[in-house]
Amino acid sequence: LLSALLRGGKVPALKELSLDLSGIGPTGMNPFAAALCSACVSSLRSLKMTFGGIASANASMEVGMFSVAISSGHLRRLEKLRVRGLRGIEEVGALCMGLGSGELSSLRVLTLGFDVRLERESGRAFSEAVVAEKLPRLVTLDADLALNGEGVRALAEGWMTRQPPPLQQLKLSRSSINSGAADALLTLLGSTRVPSLETVDLDFCSWEAERFRSM
Repeated sequence: LLSALLRGGKVPALKELSLDLSGIGPTGMNPFAAALCSACVSSLRSLKMTFGGIASANASMEVGMFSVAISSGHLRRLEKLRVRGLRGIEEVGALCMGLGSGELSSLRVLTLGFDVRLERESGRAFSEAVVAEKLPRLVTLDADLALNGEGVRALAEGWMTRQPPPLQQLKLSRSSINSGAADALLTLLGSTRVPSLETVDLDFCSWEAERFRSM
């Protein structure tokens, strides 16, 4: 019903959309993803999506459909995107294809919430997709329960070789901080890579690096 309303242009002034797609699967996702690929959603400014509740292979297919939608060019005016419920590198990789498409040039706030802490490959994928060239207006990255120590390290190290967005807020709450992650974060924060950064939020992190925790 919702996908029909969107594709039919019945809600042309729609600014915010929040959906829990847990358990919907690729078959259920297909018409909604098609709707997001239409010009009828160009008024959207805020989009909140929750995935999960299905097998990994189907989950990555489902996120891939969503990624195609955010790469379509019809969501260029989107300012806020929240994605929750991802559980593995296949789903992260699928999402990063959309984030790195260059078609979300107005995005200012990206919120990521995961069911598990993701590893190095996921951190590297984010560091390649979440960059200034692709997300030139992104000022807030809120990654809740997103990365383990190696994932945080890969993200920070990646941003030392690829220009990060002009972030003002970096939130890594409930991540894991080991010695490698601590050193990589300190190097990033001590550099001039993110001169606009005002807030670093490490609330409720799991601290494995005593030296960093004491600072």
